[in-house]
Amino acid sequence: MPGFIKPQLATLKSKASPGGQWLNEIKYDGYRVQLQASSGRRTVFTRDGVD
Repeated sequence: MPGFIKPQLATLKSKASPGGQWLNEIKYDGYRVQLQASSGRRTVFTRDGVD
């Protein structure tokens, strides 16, 4: 497994960006985790890299 990969985090804005090239979505509350599985071993990382 490659180990923890730092995620790209969303940026809070007061309004959506204009133009057709942008994709905007609602952020729902929940957990952000990274799951890795290799050779029968599973690892779950928080967004800060804690296993």
